[in-house]
Amino acid sequence: MHGKRLKRYDIWLIVIFFFITIPAEYYEVFSLIEEQLISIRHSLRHHFGHLPDLWFEKDQIVLVTIDETFFDKYKGFPLKRSDLAKMIKNINALNPSVICIDLLLKYSSAYGDDPELAEALSNANTVLASQLMFDKSQQFSSIAYPAPIFHKQSKTGYVNMISTSRLVSSLSRLRLYKETVLLEGGWPIAVQTLSTHLGIIPRLENNTLIMGEQTIALNQFNELLIDFVPLPHNCLFLSEMAGITALEFLDFSDLDGEDLLELSFWIKDKIVILADTSEESHDKFNSPVGLIYGAEIIANTIHTLMKGGPLKHASLAIETVSCCLFLCGIVVLMFIFQDPRIRAFLLSLWFIVYMFICNISYIFNGLIISMTYSMLAGFWGIVVIFLRSYIMERRLKYEALEYQAVLAKSYSRFVPHEYLGFLNKDNIVDVQLGDHISQEMAVMFSDIRSFTTLSEDMTPQENFDFVNAYLKRVSPIVREQKGFIVKYLGDGMMAMFPESPNDAIQAGIKTLEHVLQYNTNRKKAGRKPIQVGIGIHIGHMMVGIVGEKARMQGDAFSDDVNLTSRLEGLTKMYGVSMIISENIYQQIVSSYGYCIRFLDHVKVKGKNRPIKIYEIYDADPPEIRKLKEQTHNQYQEGQACFFKQDFSKAISFFKDVLRIYPEDKPSSLYLERAMKYCNQGICTDWDIADIQQK
Repeated sequence: MHGKRLKRYDIWLIVIFFFITIPAEYYEVFSLIEEQLISIRHSLRHHFGHLPDLWFEKDQIVLVTIDETFFDKYKGFPLKRSDLAKMIKNINALNPSVICIDLLLKYSSAYGDDPELAEALSNANTVLASQLMFDKSQQFSSIAYPAPIFHKQSKTGYVNMISTSRLVSSLSRLRLYKETVLLEGGWPIAVQTLSTHLGIIPRLENNTLIMGEQTIALNQFNELLIDFVPLPHNCLFLSEMAGITALEFLDFSDLDGEDLLELSFWIKDKIVILADTSEESHDKFNSPVGLIYGAEIIANTIHTLMKGGPLKHASLAIETVSCCLFLCGIVVLMFIFQDPRIRAFLLSLWFIVYMFICNISYIFNGLIISMTYSMLAGFWGIVVIFLRSYIMERRLKYEALEYQAVLAKSYSRFVPHEYLGFLNKDNIVDVQLGDHISQEMAVMFSDIRSFTTLSEDMTPQENFDFVNAYLKRVSPIVREQKGFIVKYLGDGMMAMFPESPNDAIQAGIKTLEHVLQYNTNRKKAGRKPIQVGIGIHIGHMMVGIVGEKARMQGDAFSDDVNLTSRLEGLTKMYGVSMIISENIYQQIVSSYGYCIRFLDHVKVKGKNRPIKIYEIYDADPPEIRKLKEQTHNQYQEGQACFFKQDFSKAISFFKDVLRIYPEDKPSSLYLERAMKYCNQGICTDWDIADIQQK
């Protein structure tokens, strides 16, 4: 028994995985995943934690925001520094404890109003924003202070924050740099502001921030974990709950004593954070509680400092013990329970218990026990164990599964996976004769025009090679646009698009664009270009399996399928590449900016009622598209006159079109018919569609 346990290399791999997690956790190798888990735990903390301990200190901190409302009434952008000076003077008149100005004032103003702002700063207790500068190796190099005229009048603090992950930017920590704290303005702006408010000098010693009599534990990187506050359900941003627009402080000339007293309740003896939260400031950042403004991060950081840093990383000893306990639980379950289903259930339960303990410690104690590293190691350890059993079982089934895979691949050439999925079938074996589904969807017919003429110059083998080469190029386009090919029709195809008619339009446009490029290559090779006609319609389609037991195939049929085929046939008559029905037109005209023009009222074969048809010419060569745009107004005017039976005017308009664009087939057809009716006249019950029977 002892020898068997020693041979269980999978169990020993689990032990190795867990020993690897200890340095991985210390250096935060998987910080991106851990940040997401912390974000979830923080949300749970807001829902289930003791809310009175979490609410924002709005009796001590207030945000004064230069927001959209401000600029709407300010009638200008950017904010003049003379007006910023007025706001600072007016705020200062209401006796705040300190004014934190989250605005970068690195450069001098072009309006010459810097002295006015400098004077306002000199008369107020303010902290300005600065920036730490780093070299290419991310080592601190210098501090970018505000312009000297402002720097002389105010304290400064840096606003830099770093994301724990290089892949996704999410700001949840404030890092203190031991090489900067001894420099002027070398503290974060939140720490500098709170220190000014409390009248103390902060110190950084042994991963601990000392602020007066309060000590705040930092992690191994001297980082403070920001405890973002919960917001009421009707608030998206902290400024909506604990903020006031800066517009209130721009001009006090019209305020009476009662108004000033009301404003003083917002400001007196508080930390005031003056910041730009307009969209133009681009001062929004991702955080564990979503997208928030930079000023809100500062406010949350000050709140966290006031609370003594409620969130703390577990010590290395606690992390190691928790990993070992989690390891022991997995190993015990693996040895005791051999039934795969029971083992899987209990392992899942053990993971849930571990997650529950980590969540509880965060929600009620603010203690962060890293979940990612232990769970990843546990997961991969379990994968190794199950993989060992799986490989043995796999060997027995390999040949059967390989044969089944080859068979399924062969069948998929005749009945594609998309078709099976549409019929809610997982495998070709599940398909039965008569399986079908009926729903509204877009259908597209495409066909190479005059293929018979092209094929006369080719041998049978060349014909097959040509058609297969063409279909090989255009078929993937259908799949890329979320469609599936129901069947090939010689040199054409019928395709369905279940999700959106726009998918069919895009497939048609991209097909025509591909053919345009294909023709360029054919011309270089001395071959004739090809022309493709595409018809698109939307309606209720029946898609399913037809045939008999010995021979089945996928197919689709309905009146709407037949109508689409007729639309494709009309492309040759009207000399256009793509025709869509009125049903398609009504669904896309207001949502997509396609190049569309109305073609005609027609009665297609099999239909008694006339329909409207339209051309989409986005895929036409640029010079043709330009001509159609250039003649669009005359073309529409000609149609309007034609349908009003004013044939002489219609003739004039269509002649104007053909003078500019002689190859416009629809205009030629209208001109021919208009001239006919001018000469022969029309009957009293003339039907605009009756003379266009196709």
